Amino acid sequence: MATHCILTAPPPLYVPRGITVRSLISFNMAATRSESEVDSAIASVLAELDGIPSLKPEQIEALKAFAGGKDVLAFLPPGFGKDLVYQIAPMVFEKLGRVNPIVIVLTPRVALIKEFQNTEHLQPVDLMEDKIRAATKVGVKVAQLGGDDAEGIAKGEFPLVLGGPERWMLEDEWREMLSSAVYRENLAGVVVDDAHLAYKWGQQSKYQSELRQAFYELLELRSLVKEGTPIMVLTASADLQAVGRVRSILQLEEAHVVRASPNKRSVRLALVPFPDDMCKMESLDWIVDEVRGKGLDMECIIIYCRHLNAVGKVFSYLKHELGDDAWIREEKVSANMLIGIYHSATLDKYKDRVRRSLVGEGSCRVVVATAALGQGVDVKNVGKVVMYGPPEDMENILLMMSRAGCEGKEGHAVLYYKDEQLMKVDKAVKEFVEGNSGETCIRKRLLGHFVSV
Repeated sequence: MATHCILTAPPPLYVPRGITVRSLISFNMAATRSESEVDSAIASVLAELDGIPSLKPEQIEALKAFAGGKDVLAFLPPGFGKDLVYQIAPMVFEKLGRVNPIVIVLTPRVALIKEFQNTEHLQPVDLMEDKIRAATKVGVKVAQLGGDDAEGIAKGEFPLVLGGPERWMLEDEWREMLSSAVYRENLAGVVVDDAHLAYKWGQQSKYQSELRQAFYELLELRSLVKEGTPIMVLTASADLQAVGRVRSILQLEEAHVVRASPNKRSVRLALVPFPDDMCKMESLDWIVDEVRGKGLDMECIIIYCRHLNAVGKVFSYLKHELGDDAWIREEKVSANMLIGIYHSATLDKYKDRVRRSLVGEGSCRVVVATAALGQGVDVKNVGKVVMYGPPEDMENILLMMSRAGCEGKEGHAVLYYKDEQLMKVDKAVKEFVEGNSGETCIRKRLLGHFVSV
């Protein structure tokens, strides 16, 4: 029997910031930056940008603290727009009078996900391309370490510079650059974006080893940059152990903390066991009916599968059941198809088709995907999310659920499962689905795993 619960967000939790010697240095740097001046700078930047009329209160709070010279630890959940905070930061610093301000971002180059059944092998999914594309779309001049812009980066020609933690911390070229005259003079701030992933993946290959080493050398950031340079950690994670380690290593115990609830108030979540008397695929027939009845007029649906073999089976079933209705035109080519696939090995042209559709610019209305569709992918047109089998861990459940109900719209997320599948997932997932804690409300069971740091 299906269980439902409307997820209602509690008010954001803000932790006051203490005062240290280093904090006083930061305050002196920002002494002339009154709160009204920072507000005006942010408003001026937004007025010059297309498609970004306003920021959420938590985005503004993080940006104001960072631009004011404070260290910041910001918990902004999936789909909240945390990357936008650092994307426009160089523009805000410039409005506040900084000449040629530079913001550097330490961010994982890839996501590591498990897509193959019966193996511990992790597939890399490129994240940097999407982050560069998004920053460029906002209007900031951006470059990444290891690309074709090394000379321009060294000369300080890019206000926003992205690179993997292992490049910033382990490659002499970039470490030495941070101590150069250009960067000592112009570096306005350092952003550590999702560094908890370096910790998480480093615990689990050559890249993993590099990530682990880079993670534990993050403390050296303090000595590599000019004293008083603010550091902002942005994370969409609720992995308390990982985030706690980042906070400790970067000495952020007294940072200004900004927290937005990971709970999406507009999403209804259901836990539904696969019926014993029917094929599992038949549980998706309502999607076939919706595609056939609404076509291009329907909001997108994402069907998440843990493994590639399930992706293939689900896609084939939908295609077979829809028949000619799987296409919007007689010409049966992928560009005209209402269903699509997204995983780590999907060709870029097909990934682009899916990405465009998820922001309302393509024909794909049902995407069958692995967790590869999640890290760094923008979504605005998703009404429903289906988890076809329980995800690997609680963080994935939260991430996948957050894809539904974008921009305040009502959304629905359903997790289908069989009892035997619960033997192959994290213990917390099993307890969440079965309700072993004694808590009957799904919302409370879910959010109980994501307590504030």
